[in-house]
Amino acid sequence: MMPKRRRYRRGAAAVFTMLLVVGLTASALAAWHVADDLERRRLSAAETGRAFGTWLQVAHAATMRNDYRAALAASPDGFSVAPGSLPGRPPGLRIPAGMTLGMMSDGDGVPMAWAVLEVDEEERGPARNGAFESGLADVAVRDGTAGAMADRAAGVGLARGAAIPAGALFATADLAVAYEEDVLYRRRQPGRPWANRMEAELGFGGNDLDGAGRIEGQAAETTGGAESRLNASVEGNATVARWTSGEMEAAEVDAATMTVTGSVSGGSGRFDGTLNSGAVRANLRVDAGSIATVGPVDAGLLVVGGSLDLVVVAGVSPPDGGLLTSSGRFVGRELTVTGDLGTGPASARGLAAGRLEAGGVTGQSVNATGAMFGPFARISGTMTVGSCDGCR
Repeated sequence: MMPKRRRYRRGAAAVFTMLLVVGLTASALAAWHVADDLERRRLSAAETGRAFGTWLQVAHAATMRNDYRAALAASPDGFSVAPGSLPGRPPGLRIPAGMTLGMMSDGDGVPMAWAVLEVDEEERGPARNGAFESGLADVAVRDGTAGAMADRAAGVGLARGAAIPAGALFATADLAVAYEEDVLYRRRQPGRPWANRMEAELGFGGNDLDGAGRIEGQAAETTGGAESRLNASVEGNATVARWTSGEMEAAEVDAATMTVTGSVSGGSGRFDGTLNSGAVRANLRVDAGSIATVGPVDAGLLVVGGSLDLVVVAGVSPPDGGLLTSSGRFVGRELTVTGDLGTGPASARGLAAGRLEAGGVTGQSVNATGAMFGPFARISGTMTVGSCDGCR
């Protein structure tokens, strides 16, 4: 039979062992709970970052759908927007605590989205990783570090109405929202004007270009008709078969026929057919088959293969009729001016004017109801004038 003392020792050892196991188990459970809590917090912070990144992309898409230029003009520093007011937001997308969102100028007056997320030090890394996982190309930490995104911090602070807190995450759409470098975008891309610019010829395959506002180019060439109901301004050359517009201004125009309800202004113009306009002004040469205008014709050199008619239209042309001024030479087949005619050397088959003043006139016939002034006149046919001063 075992002594009682030995049995007592064995019982104490068993109790101690059990207590040790319990203690170790409790420690392991506590450590597991701590690790599990840290993992949950990490996952939660990452999910917050993903939501933050998604909201910035939603705001960026809103600038593509809505015109925020009026709101930006009213608040040039930028402004905040309520996330729930943005169109196109995914259903159920939660709004992270500590997030602010809004619009600001990209530097060229184009509305650009921005977002700020306030996080603590432990959440910062997972949240930033989550923002990258959402598709953002860059996310900055407000810590004074230099960089492209850091340069946006002051502007975001102005738009937000308060400086970005130290350690907060922030991003702007121009640097954070990914885009395809070699794609031509239909809508404005904040901070990326080159994304809306062609780098090669654009072929329409015979289709029309409709709804264009202002078109600027170095040269315009068409085998059909070019029609402008407002203004047409061409600094280079315009080569067309027929041009109809409100007003035409160009360095050089080459067309078969042009009809302009306003005025034609340019360096030179060549028209195989007829030029119909309110007025014609050219510093160099105007060469046309025929010209009909209710306003003045002013050209350095005027060459008209057919007839030049300046007619009187009440309320449009001067009360005394049309007016032709050519500082150089006028060459034409027939000239009819209901008002005054002042030109350099003029050569025409027929000259009809209210008053004719020229450096020299050569023609088959001249008919002036008023006076004729000139150093010389050579008329092969008839000359009928009220008086002639300087003729020989």
